[in-house]
Amino acid sequence: MHKSIKIAAVFTFGIMIAYSVVNKKSKGNNLQAIPSKNQKQVKALLSFPQSLDPQCRDGIANIYDECGNQQLILDQALKAAQEADKRVLILYGAEWCIWCHVFDKYVKGQNRKFDYQWQYHDGEILDWEMLEKENLRAEEEAIQLNHYFDKHFVLTHIESYYSDSGEQVLADLGYDVSNINSVPLVLVLDSSGQISGEMQSSEELIGLEKRQDSGEEFRGYDRKLLLAELQRLFETTNVKNEA
Repeated sequence: MHKSIKIAAVFTFGIMIAYSVVNKKSKGNNLQAIPSKNQKQVKALLSFPQSLDPQCRDGIANIYDECGNQQLILDQALKAAQEADKRVLILYGAEWCIWCHVFDKYVKGQNRKFDYQWQYHDGEILDWEMLEKENLRAEEEAIQLNHYFDKHFVLTHIESYYSDSGEQVLADLGYDVSNINSVPLVLVLDSSGQISGEMQSSEELIGLEKRQDSGEEFRGYDRKLLLAELQRLFETTNVKNEA
């Protein structure tokens, strides 16, 4: 794992601990779930790995297989994508990466209430509960994003921190891993399994990340910007395939 990612992990951890303490004090006071009228319309995505080993690091992980062969995970995703006529979208990251969890929940259609629970790399169990209040069209935008993702992509989590094969997966795809400074890294593969596009960073997509909502600490995305970026990535795969 790159030194720069380790530094980013330590910095992120400090922010998360500070917010976690404040958040735990506020639970039961001002945090109330806002029901989603469209929750039943959310589509279950094709997502890999499809299961996690409960024996792997005490079974704490929620979305990344920290012990398994990452190439095998990618191979399974590529097979499923070919059968469904979709494109593989790689979410390269780790359990401690809050934005990896945010991306995962957003494309899966979550909205209004978010409860992020995971284990940081030093063993600390973190719990962030956040409410999305400002966006009055959150449910509608969440469904639109989720449906577009379901129609075009297979979500593939490739682990970057504990796995000894995650970085090699990207290298074998021709990606220059020396350029990875942070996670998540989002890549889209074309129908032949080659990298066709990379999601722009939050520095390039101004306004993509939301770090506050109604004056409270928050981690989320502007769904319109995220959808537009996913549309760009999918269209790029088609252009390369036609070429």
